[in-house]
Amino acid sequence: MLTIGAWKAQHVAAWAGRRPFVWLDDEHNIASQLAKRRKAGEVGEHLVVQVSPKSGLRDRHLVKAAKWFAQCAAPVSRSDEEKIDG
Repeated sequence: MLTIGAWKAQHVAAWAGRRPFVWLDDEHNIASQLAKRRKAGEVGEHLVVQVSPKSGLRDRHLVKAAKWFAQCAAPVSRSDEEKIDG
């Protein structure tokens, strides 16, 4: 059975498709769930950033995500832009 966080992550991953994405969460099983989907070819590159439930989201989490995205530098197709813009 999936936790609420893993359930949310799998739906976001499905929406993202093969595009890279970052997931920030305080649940610890999300990384393994997304790794299984990546191995099956269901999702693209991703980064799971663990956030402490006690201290919450911090600047360091966003910096880590931004650095990872900068390294990806994946081109976005026209159809992907339309999905993002609505």
